[in-house]
Amino acid sequence: MYRKGDGIYYTVDEVVLEGPIRLHIYDLDGTLIRTKSGRKFPIDDTDWEWLYPLSTLREAKEREEKVDENTYPDATIVSLLHTNQRGKGLNWTTFEPKLDQICTEMGISHCIVSTANETAKPSLRALRVWMAANGVAEIVGGFVVGDAAGRLNDHGITDYYYAYNLGFDFDVPENFFGGTAVGFPAADPYDEIDMHKYVAGNVGLMALNGQVKDYDVIMMVGPPASGKTTVAHALAAMQKEKRAPVFKAARTVLSADVMGTAAMLRGIKANVVIDACNGSERSRAQVLINAEHLGLSVCMIVLDVPIFVAKHMNHVRAESGSRALIPVVVYRVFAKDYVEPLGDTVFHYKPKYDLSNEFRMRFLTAD
Repeated sequence: MYRKGDGIYYTVDEVVLEGPIRLHIYDLDGTLIRTKSGRKFPIDDTDWEWLYPLSTLREAKEREEKVDENTYPDATIVSLLHTNQRGKGLNWTTFEPKLDQICTEMGISHCIVSTANETAKPSLRALRVWMAANGVAEIVGGFVVGDAAGRLNDHGITDYYYAYNLGFDFDVPENFFGGTAVGFPAADPYDEIDMHKYVAGNVGLMALNGQVKDYDVIMMVGPPASGKTTVAHALAAMQKEKRAPVFKAARTVLSADVMGTAAMLRGIKANVVIDACNGSERSRAQVLINAEHLGLSVCMIVLDVPIFVAKHMNHVRAESGSRALIPVVVYRVFAKDYVEPLGDTVFHYKPKYDLSNEFRMRFLTAD
């Protein structure tokens, strides 16, 4: 039986899932099925076929269930299909029978369909709704199988980070079902971080401050949720340093999110940090023209953060409740309009993050 929530459809079993459970999570498109037409996206809800023969899919699924039944005798093994379906064309009337057929033939007992950015993988929000509805109180690990693993030709990295956020093992369908050794992902930006190494002294940020402190205006450049605000406020605080015979006041941070772009531009003066994406030449030109009119020197700090990392941090912030989720279209516009700034007054900075499996984030400044 399906229930509909805010941006989610999910199954609820008549029998409460008591005791510890171990989750075997499968993605749908590109993992269990593909389009029969050969198109990237299905024509309708009948345009699908199994990615591998059904017998091969079932055999791999049942193999892993037997392994875990022996390894975790006190846990209930639960198979769960979780798919992101955020397209405007989702028709639940025709999609539900398709889903039922796939889950029945695969022997998958539960299903989650995320239909909004807020509930989509890699966020754990939809899974928590499903857990609460089914009485799940304890999860003793599991795995995720999905095709969005951050490889060169993948459409994303959401399945890999979904597993990361859960603390689960991860595999791609080529390995899990096809028996082909495939490496993934090409590069993982979330390698373990030595907390003490990066917290003590903030050496990287201090070096950056030394490069930019004499400019009247510091302009941040980077995608949404990449850490611009954190860096801007950290630099502003560092500017409050002793310069005989007086103390220099801390820089003022002008935020486009807080003030609006027009008010931010009007507020340009000496000793400020411009906290906005500033990805396009046009947006940067507005700041440069205003600063030149006032005779102010300007430098730029480019945060070297890949778009897919910033998207992931967007979910981290939303999940922690610190900021609202930024729509995916904002990232598409940023990527389309982005032009890398060049010149002697452009400085690059690579922030690092500490991420826990609870999907919480603490921003760390480091080289």
